[in-house]
Amino acid sequence: MLREKLGEGAFGEVFKAVLTRPTGGQENVCARKVTTRNEKYSDEDFLREVEVMEKLTCPYLVRLIGVCYSANAMLMVTEMVLLGPLNMYLQKFKGKLPLPKAIRFLTQIAAGMKFMAAKHYVHRDLATRNVLVARFVLVCARCVFCSWLAP
Repeated sequence: MLREKLGEGAFGEVFKAVLTRPTGGQENVCARKVTTRNEKYSDEDFLREVEVMEKLTCPYLVRLIGVCYSANAMLMVTEMVLLGPLNMYLQKFKGKLPLPKAIRFLTQIAAGMKFMAAKHYVHRDLATRNVLVARFVLVCARCVFCSWLAP
């Protein structure tokens, strides 16, 4: 169930949502609803992004939970990353992020990119707006900007 709109981008909207499991348990999740289907982002692009996210499971990459796909809507459900994008998080520190935290962030981003490289993928838009901050770790998002490289 979609709850609260968190933002929007070129291809759609992002919502805070609640996933109800068949067992009755509930989990807060993030749902990205594709609202724009055109030559820049097609159904095939969406399905390719899902396929990439299924292959790339790492603590430093956003975890794909599931997909809802129909003629009317394309919805990607991922883990909820509570503290939001890194660029917004850094604004709170006004340029004075403690050095140990900055080193931890850089190390985690590098670990995520190293994992992707080992699988022959490269993130083509690694930017603070595409890095999400969880309580103790950073995760990179938006695999639509990933490309597979031949070994």
